[in-house]
Amino acid sequence: FVDIPMIDAFYHAGNAKGARLGKEPAFLKSLNFRADWIEYMGFDVSMLKVAMVNGKSMEPTLSQSDVILVDKRESHINEIENGAVYALIFKEKPLVKRVYVQEFGEVLLASDNPAFSDREFSEEEAKEIDFIGRVVWRGGEVN
Repeated sequence: FVDIPMIDAFYHAGNAKGARLGKEPAFLKSLNFRADWIEYMGFDVSMLKVAMVNGKSMEPTLSQSDVILVDKRESHINEIENGAVYALIFKEKPLVKRVYVQEFGEVLLASDNPAFSDREFSEEEAKEIDFIGRVVWRGGEVN
């Protein structure tokens, strides 16, 4: 097994009003994954982090309190795979959204839940987005 450390914030799947970077949840400092699965998936252990989701804007893909595995290798706007889900920070607000990089450098952050609106960023505004990495796995409650 390999131990993947926790990112120091909840990643908001919602409007993130008032959300700011903060301390990690006290009950989850890291999560263990099978080393053979990490190798099979082609991940670099040093580039992986665990985080938690807060909010409902990414339902049904991600739900409140889901644990996500973030691959930090895809953390630059030129490395974004359109339509994939990313952990990111915008103006100190940690978010998890589906990302689309548009033709002229604009960025669309999309929610999977139709009750939440998407947000478009101009090329200039997009420069303020800090892409943490791509969400490559989720774990959560079974209803």
